[in-house]
Amino acid sequence: MRRIRSRLTILLLLLVIFTSLLSITLSALTRNGVLFQRDQVRYLIFGYAFKDVVLLVVAVAMVLIFINLTSRSTTNPIRELTLATREIARGNFDVTVDIGDRVEEWGELQRNFNLMAAELRSNEYLRKDFISNVSHQLKTPLSILSGYASLLEEGGLTPEEEAEYSTVIARESQRLVGLIDDMFR
Repeated sequence: MRRIRSRLTILLLLLVIFTSLLSITLSALTRNGVLFQRDQVRYLIFGYAFKDVVLLVVAVAMVLIFINLTSRSTTNPIRELTLATREIARGNFDVTVDIGDRVEEWGELQRNFNLMAAELRSNEYLRKDFISNVSHQLKTPLSILSGYASLLEEGGLTPEEEAEYSTVIARESQRLVGLIDDMFR
């Protein structure tokens, strides 16, 4: 932003200085009817043109103030939007930008940014809810598998208990495979 504003300021300042100097020189030379007379050129530069130089300095100062004020009003919305996009990139989807009484294009851009942030926020809530549900659905059969596998590992079970636990492990394994298949459909 600062680079854009400073380049714009320098460009406009050079334009004003060049056109003002050209105008002062031509008007002074035209007023006196002199173009290349050495004595009168010296008089124009040191005497008569002093008023024009002062006016030039005042004009340049006013242009600098005007450029500074207008460039700030132009770059502030961009700066706000830049900060907001950084927050979005960090994962903070609750950020919005204020829609002010600015140029219609800025207002449209700010409204669209806020819509994007709201949509991202909604997607983030859906993603978290989905992960929570999937996690819960997958943990249940895994817990059962782990529990029955631990019991089998400890040993000391009757053949009927081993068969029953093996059946539960097989059933929960199939349930887990079914849950995973459902997620990818």
